[in-house]
Amino acid sequence: PRVDANVYAEENGLAIAALAALYEATGDPRVLARARRAADLVLSKHVDAEGRVKHDAESPREVFYLADGASLGYALARLAEVAPESGASYLAAADRIAAWMVRDLLDPADGALLGHTPDPDATGVFSQRRKPYMGNVNAARLLAEEICAPAPPLRAPGGGCPTAHIVHACDPVQ
Repeated sequence: PRVDANVYAEENGLAIAALAALYEATGDPRVLARARRAADLVLSKHVDAEGRVKHDAESPREVFYLADGASLGYALARLAEVAPESGASYLAAADRIAAWMVRDLLDPADGALLGHTPDPDATGVFSQRRKPYMGNVNAARLLAEEICAPAPPLRAPGGGCPTAHIVHACDPVQ
């Protein structure tokens, strides 16, 4: 059978988060090195300056998915949490990803996040943007990790949270 050699952001985010948890449990520096290597690779190829996460770095398509951003963003926030001595860059990337998700995917009518950015090539049922349950659960995990992250050295001076505005942006009551 054919082997898929592509590197996907969502799946790598899941793996990085699992490696962060394994490092947290064992303290094995080889596990942390593997998590950092994977995070650095995915960050360099999949995440742009605005925090948008490409599903497949080699694809020319400009459709961005909640599942990729939520999974990778959560993984980066967890990596920053378990290894704070080098976590500032991972936390900054997680902040950019979280801000992108809220800016480009939030449905203000109900506060849920849409599954992807508009797809100009989609037709019929595929053109309908849905709000996937698991994508929103993973996004909530990222946003909770962002809000509950430790104070300095990982947070802004004074212990402020760079993404605290996200909670208010998601609050449909306001």
